[in-house]
Formats: sequence, C-alpha cells, structure tokens
Amino acid sequence: MKTTMNIALFGDLHGRLLLPFYLGWRWQEEHGERIDHALCVGDAGIYRSIDHMEKVARRWAERYPDEMGFPRFFYRFSPETGRIEPHPRATELLEKVDFDLKFVPGNHEEHAFLQRIRDEFARSASSPVAVDCAWEGVAAGRYQDDDFRGYERLMMLPQGGLVQLDGPIDEGGTWEPLDSLNLMAINGLHKFTPRAAWSSLPAEPVHILLTHETYAGRFAGESHLERLQNAGSPELLEYIRRLGPEFQFFGHYHWHYPAEHVSTYGGGQVTSIGLNQAMFKDQQSTISEGCFGILRVESPDKMEFEIVEDDWLQSLAYWECRDILL
Repeated sequence: MKTTMNIALFGDLHGRLLLPFYLGWRWQEEHGERIDHALCVGDAGIYRSIDHMEKVARRWAERYPDEMGFPRFFYRFSPETGRIEPHPRATELLEKVDFDLKFVPGNHEEHAFLQRIRDEFARSASSPVAVDCAWEGVAAGRYQDDDFRGYERLMMLPQGGLVQLDGPIDEGGTWEPLDSLNLMAINGLHKFTPRAAWSSLPAEPVHILLTHETYAGRFAGESHLERLQNAGSPELLEYIRRLGPEFQFFGHYHWHYPAEHVSTYGGGQVTSIGLNQAMFKDQQSTISEGCFGILRVESPDKMEFEIVEDDWLQSLAYWECRDILL
C-alpha cells in the first residue's frame, strides 16, 4: 500500500513542456516510486506560435527554439483539417506517466489566450483548466467522441482559488488516511495578478502556495544578490503572512534559492523555496541545477522537500532530451 504522496516541483519551463514529464518518468524509474502530482512555478511558456509571443519571449525563442514546445508537441494544428493533432513523441512519453502538470501563469505566457480558456471553459472559478485542448472546436461540435482533441495534461491553476490535490492512488484505489492537500496559486507580479486574488483567504488551511514572483525581502542580506535587494512583492509578503501555508515555491529568478522561513501573523512559519529554470544552456550542456524537486507528504502536517540531486539528473545532457525538445 502506498503511504506517501510524491509531488514533483519544477522551475520555469519556458516552453520545454515535455521535459517535466520526462524527468518525472526517469525519477519514477530510478526510485521505483510514483509521482502523484506535478507543479510548475510559472513561465510554462504557453504560446500558440512565435507570432503570439511578446518581444522579449520571441527574442529568446529565436535563440532557443526548444522554447516552442507548446505548439510543437501539445497544440499542433493541421492546416488541412484545422484540427489539433497528436505528436508521436509526446504520445509515447505521456503514456509512461499518470500525472498531469499544473502551473501558475507566469509573465511569459500568451495571457489573452489563457484568460479566454479560463473564462469560457473552466468548470468553476476554483478548478484548473486544461490549456492543451481544442476547446473551441469541442464547443463548436467539430470533434466526435473518438477524435483526438488534445492531451489535457497541462492544467492552468486559478489564481486565488483553492485546489485539492487528492491522496495517492494505489492498485487498491485511493489511500484514505491521507487527507487531500490544499493548493493555492498566485502569480505575485502586479501586472499579472488579478486584484481579487489578493483577497482570497479560505477558511480551510492551505498547505502549498505556488507563486511565480517571490516576496519582498527574500534576498535581503545576501551580498552576492545585491542587484535583487529591492526585488519581490510587498503584497505577496503580506499575503503569505495572512495565509500561512506550510510551503511557498517560486521561480522567476532562474536560480535555486534554498529554504528560508517567513513568520506568519498566526505565529507559524512558512518555508519558502525558489526553483531554477529547467533548461540546457547549449547543446553541450547538462541540465540546470536545482530545477526539479520532490515534496514527500506523509500527512498534511508531515511534509519534506528535497531538490533532486541524483547522478542521472546531474549528468543529464541535451542530446539525451533532444527528441522531446525539438
């Protein structure tokens, strides 16, 4: 019987959207365990094409073509049929893992597209919605029951909505002794955070807060981070202190920042951890350090997070992943 929930955490992906599924699959193979949920701290890189990118993202995509993983593997339309089509490499990899990837929108996403999907097709204000599905075609009746309409494995989290992560599933079904964990997501950057999200303080405890930005003061006193002394969101610091989650994970700064603690107004402490972006600097590089970690959950009040530092990951080279990047 499975007695631990394993939650994979990933840093900014910038379009390398098959990479977390590959890393999760490799981890499962190496450890003989199962990943129940996977989370991304933003900048997943959801753009339907390079023409939908803002100037900065387009410049990076021209330098790193692997940043176009969304239209290449998850949202690839046939010009002949006007329908979304599966990709053989994506299908092969996704069949090896059971988890989907839940993400909070970052600042490098096609926000108008994401907002339209959420407004029109989310089941409720607090439910994640798949962004790799041709919802417009489904709504218009262009798809039959047996047609491929998308993988529905990339799930955008609502900002400020409480989302439950169900307990582990074993061969015998859901493991009941572990209560569901409560997850909340919020971007944290002023321009990309709905004003109403700041007022979302549920009556239930929140165990994980997933943000893209970090809180003001996170880098204070770090002499080697002088350029970041004024970085972070004061609103997010206030939000964390009021919300009081067990863990807060963030990205945006493209480095791994080990655990720091924030005191809450209720007298508790929040463990804050920053994740590096998941990428290869060039075709001769190994993967960036500190981009992938596992949160092991024995119960809602007994959780432990570790960055994955396995030998196979530290030596993972670009050429091994080329087929899921380009």
